[in-house]
Amino acid sequence: MVQRHWIVGIAGIAVIALFIGLVPHLSTGERWSGNNISTFNLLPFGPKQLPSTLFGQEPFSGAYVNAGSVTTLMGRFERARAARMHLIIRLDFSEMPIRNPDRTFSVKLWERNIDRLRSIDLAPFVADGTVIGAELVNEPHVADKWGGKIITKEQLESTAAYAKSIWPYLPVGAGRSDYVLKYAPWKYLDFSHSQYHMRKGDVESWRKMTVAQSKAAGVALLLSLNFYGGEVGNTPMTPEEIRRLGSSLAADTYACALTGYMYNEKYFSTPGIEEAFAAVAAVASSHPAPPCYVGAVKH
Repeated sequence: MVQRHWIVGIAGIAVIALFIGLVPHLSTGERWSGNNISTFNLLPFGPKQLPSTLFGQEPFSGAYVNAGSVTTLMGRFERARAARMHLIIRLDFSEMPIRNPDRTFSVKLWERNIDRLRSIDLAPFVADGTVIGAELVNEPHVADKWGGKIITKEQLESTAAYAKSIWPYLPVGAGRSDYVLKYAPWKYLDFSHSQYHMRKGDVESWRKMTVAQSKAAGVALLLSLNFYGGEVGNTPMTPEEIRRLGSSLAADTYACALTGYMYNEKYFSTPGIEEAFAAVAAVASSHPAPPCYVGAVKH
């Protein structure tokens, strides 16, 4: 994975920040601005649910992980920090505890679910780039997932506001770019989350459309690749498809990170897959990426 190094030009500021305990380290491309650090690191790349035991192993520089318990999450943070990994965390533990009896989404149940993490001080992990954002809930735009009703703008804004009441510095996001654009503007939502599947057509056209929608909505963008969304049905992608499609997404300069659905030991051990991921990682590490917010974290 790409190693981050100290920036000589801000060494004095970094020393002061370290002294007062605000930020354990600064990475390449980061700049200090008041009480916030805006990170412009090379594009983080890594799959969803990458085991923390694999943090720091090539070719991945990032991951999307479920929060789990406080103990589990803190362990992941410490391993990620030691490996200079950059994480997107999914705040809700799972979808079952946040559904009403009719399977529709419940803001109150979601809040109760998030309260289990209230004791965690995310500030140092956000400050040093270990945590680059948090997804509030997965796929709020998919009605079939939520009892036949999408999660409304009001509900999603409510979850974002609640998360910001605990961690006001934390970039939060959810929802495909077209959903986010449809209900823009957003007061608290910082980024959208769009995943490419080969049924969505030409990857370059899809990427440009997704970026345009996110820009128009005034939010940042988390990109994802469905490794099991191959050309025929939902067959796993071939190494060539991973290399070609992943590289196209990794070349994007608007996205704040690139992840993928999802880690599977057997699939990742398939001949050629590791080399394909390495090729995608090389593209991701060839250019800087913006943070998972536009302008400033909303709160």
